[in-house]
Amino acid sequence: VAQSNVWPGVDKPLINFLGDRFSSSPRGLLELEVECGQIAVNLEKVPLDYMIRQGDVITRTAHFHETPVLDRKLNIIHDGDDLLVVDKPPSWPVHSCGNFRFNSLLYILTKEFGYRDLRPVHRLDRLTSGIIMLAKGKNSAAKYQKMLARCTVQKVYLALVEGKFDRSHLVHSTPLSSHRVTKKVAISTKEKSAITEFKTLEYFPRQNYTLVECRPITGRTHQIRLHLQELGHPIVNDFLYGTGKSSFYESTPEKRESIENIIRAMKAQREADNAAKLHSDNSKVMTASDINEDKTVEQVRTLLEQRFSKHDFCLKCQFPQLLIQSKDPKYICLHSYRYSVGDLQFQSSLPPWIQELK
Repeated sequence: VAQSNVWPGVDKPLINFLGDRFSSSPRGLLELEVECGQIAVNLEKVPLDYMIRQGDVITRTAHFHETPVLDRKLNIIHDGDDLLVVDKPPSWPVHSCGNFRFNSLLYILTKEFGYRDLRPVHRLDRLTSGIIMLAKGKNSAAKYQKMLARCTVQKVYLALVEGKFDRSHLVHSTPLSSHRVTKKVAISTKEKSAITEFKTLEYFPRQNYTLVECRPITGRTHQIRLHLQELGHPIVNDFLYGTGKSSFYESTPEKRESIENIIRAMKAQREADNAAKLHSDNSKVMTASDINEDKTVEQVRTLLEQRFSKHDFCLKCQFPQLLIQSKDPKYICLHSYRYSVGDLQFQSSLPPWIQELK
């Protein structure tokens, strides 16, 4: 865990920090990206054992494929003049981030539903499902954020936890001072009070899971997840604080061996050709100005194939099986069920994972 206001990579070799931060990426691939300058520090190419200093800016120039999300219906709970409330499906980020550009809640609401200038009033994690309030425009966002600050806010979550939660009612009040980014990297903050009220709803002996109602009295990052972990009942599928697994590349030994072979081939190619000369000058790359009107269709196809062909250092390009949706659940069993602010009250449908338990 890092000290307050200190990123957890300081005083660590770059490659060790990258291995912790991008724990699902094979180390050999990270080494290759550093050696080629695709991962740089302060826009400069550095060795693998470069010691990270406070204030360093680490950049990663990446060729990426859109991360898939669950194909779930988006339910509109409330559509008013200045406020939209939806039941966000699990695995959908609220806005574009990381490998998500098109598979985000705001993009889908804009592209498929025609909404414009929606602004989240509060946070909801990508892996969590349920109610999220979206203000329509800048002025509406300011209005509802002020309302959240001055009015009583009541939030009710449903969580499916591991084991038998044998207390019918419990108030947990351990202060929180950190939250995880990955399994090996945590960010620390100033210690703040955190209070969560728990109520047992139903025990499922066949799966040894318990459905628990959670009422966060305070609003700290990952508060419910951290408190349930402390109580010995982590949320089902929670790969940060429980027993769930998240590594995209982890699977069978045969698959891992195939990936390592590809990485070795990538390194051999770099050593033979030099990263700066991967694309030979002998083969002219077609541009839009080269298109002849008589052969437009054929030439445009060639142009597109050249522009969007396999990327030399992308595992998913070289090993298409990785593009197939992984078996990871892409959600945790935590659902924002009811939300009330002042006179406004909203309730979502029950999450699908509850129905699957019956």
